[in-house]
Amino acid sequence: MAARVWEKFLTESDKAHVAVSGKKQVGFGDKPALLLIDLYRAVFGDQPEPLLESIKTWPSSHGLAGWKALPHIQTLLNAAREAGIPIVHVTGISEYEQGVVGWNDRIHPSSRGRQRTSEQEDRQRRAYDIMDEVAPLNGEVVLRKAAPSAFWGTPLAAQLRYMGIDTVITCGESTSG
Repeated sequence: MAARVWEKFLTESDKAHVAVSGKKQVGFGDKPALLLIDLYRAVFGDQPEPLLESIKTWPSSHGLAGWKALPHIQTLLNAAREAGIPIVHVTGISEYEQGVVGWNDRIHPSSRGRQRTSEQEDRQRRAYDIMDEVAPLNGEVVLRKAAPSAFWGTPLAAQLRYMGIDTVITCGESTSG
């Protein structure tokens, strides 16, 4: 078996633990899907900027690291589309769309009810817009989540079962933080 890309990062203790745990077969099924998680505006901001500049406007931004990842994500997305692999995009849903206080405001109650500038309101409305570079095409599934996880409290599992998916290729900003 070829060396796994993460092998070089394992400590001696990690390697010993793996050795006594036994070999596990990891593989692919017959029906994969590409799951793109949280590739939205709040993660990237409006333009490539160094992290410390970007977070002044978009506190959840990943700065230049996020923008540098986009071409690689596009390559993966294009390959999946060419191969006919189903694509599932997962993004958030703002309080403006769902009519309920967002999970972030529940975690940070001091932010509730504060007056926002028109620029802040605009950013809040656009925060979960999927980036144009990886935007869904007609026929691709788009799921919106009201909590941090794509896997909890969303119809993701049911959608994957409905589509007959047995292998998930996951890509994106974060899964449950």
